Amino acid sequence: MVASALVTAEVTGSAIDIGLVVRDIDRMLAFYRDHLGLPEVRLVDTGTMKIHFLQVGDARLKLVEHATAPDAANPGGGSSGASGLRYLTLQVASVDAALEGIEATGAHVVMPGFEFEGSHVALVDDPEGNSLELIRRAAST
Repeated sequence: MVASALVTAEVTGSAIDIGLVVRDIDRMLAFYRDHLGLPEVRLVDTGTMKIHFLQVGDARLKLVEHATAPDAANPGGGSSGASGLRYLTLQVASVDAALEGIEATGAHVVMPGFEFEGSHVALVDDPEGNSLELIRRAAST
């Protein structure tokens, strides 16, 4: 029996991009781009879907809009609602400023700002129920 060599992928990017399939692109852009201030840096239209690329530091959040919105939706419930990708963490300059007026975007504040290990944190659901952790990290974390 011949032993196979271990093959690994060489990850070359400095960040991970996240694709988020959406039902209502206008509401989601109003939340992520307009309210949270993530700049839209690219739009790709394949004919069957549009991908809005929003810059988040070195990473990108891709809001994916299909010509026909999928029937299934995120089960919600934050990290305890189901297994798999359950929430995104966005570092912000001010949690309080990020929370100000957030419900007008269709988002829901699940847990208002609180202190955790010196960091200021809040939990919100975006307009389509995807969970976000907003955090202003302590200087030492």
